[in-house]
Amino acid sequence: FFGGAAGAFIASFNAGAFPSQFSFNISVFLLCMVILGGMGSIWGVVVGAVLLSVFDNYLLPNVLYDLPFGKGKTYMGGTGRAADLLVGGWGMNWTLNWSSGLPWTPSYSQCGADKDTGPCRPTLKGSFSPSPGDFDPVLHQVVFFTPTATMVNPGDTSGAFQRPLPGTFGIVPRNKFTGPSFFGANLAVMKNFAITERVRAQFRVDAFNVFNHPVYGFSSTAGNRCIDCVGTDAGLIKNIEDGTTMRQLQFGLRFSF
Repeated sequence: FFGGAAGAFIASFNAGAFPSQFSFNISVFLLCMVILGGMGSIWGVVVGAVLLSVFDNYLLPNVLYDLPFGKGKTYMGGTGRAADLLVGGWGMNWTLNWSSGLPWTPSYSQCGADKDTGPCRPTLKGSFSPSPGDFDPVLHQVVFFTPTATMVNPGDTSGAFQRPLPGTFGIVPRNKFTGPSFFGANLAVMKNFAITERVRAQFRVDAFNVFNHPVYGFSSTAGNRCIDCVGTDAGLIKNIEDGTTMRQLQFGLRFSF
C-alpha cells in the first residue's frame, strides 16, 4: 500500500522515467533514509526521509537569549543600581536561514525553432554542476555556469546537453537544478532599563543580514538559463535574489508602562 501510494505521488510530478533520475546520490539518500529510520519499520523510514529532506534543504534556528548579568541574574546578581544600568538587562535575538537555492530548468538557444507544444528543454546527457565563482568587481557579476557551443542542428550534443530530435521533447526534469544556496543571519541586541517600578524602556539595534552576505539571484525567475547561448548573459548572476538585501541596521527605542 505504502509503495503504491508513494509511486502514485512521485508519478504526478514526472512525465516519464529517465536514467538521469536514478543517479548515485539518490541511491545514497535512500540508503541513509533506511539506516536513519531503522530497517523493518515503515514509519521509521518515513521519519528518516523527512529528516534528511529537511536538513538537506532548509535549516532555520532561532535563538532568544537574556545575558545572565546584572541584578537578580546568575552573575553580578547583587550589584547596585548604577552598575546594573551598565551590565544588566542585556539580551540578544539571533536567526539563521541556511537553505538550498531556488529551483530552475535549463533551456537552449533554438527553443523557438523546435517548440510546438509542451516544454522547451534540452536532454541531459552528462554531468552538469553549476556553481557560483568569484565576484567580478569590474563587471559586477558572478559566473554561475559557462554556456556550451550552440547546438545548431537537432540531435547535436554540446557539453552535458543534447538538442532534442524532431518530434521529441528534451527530458531534463522540471526544476532539475537549484541556484546558489541561501545564507542569511539576523542579529538583534537589546538593553532593557527599569526607569521606575511601572515604567520600563528598551533600546535595541537590529542588524538584518549581519554578515553582509549576498544571496545571488539565479532561479526560475532570475537569470538567463540558456545553456548554449554563447556571447550573451547566459549563466551570469547580475543581482541578488528578490526579497533579500545587503546589511541593514535599524535602531529602536520603546517605552512600556
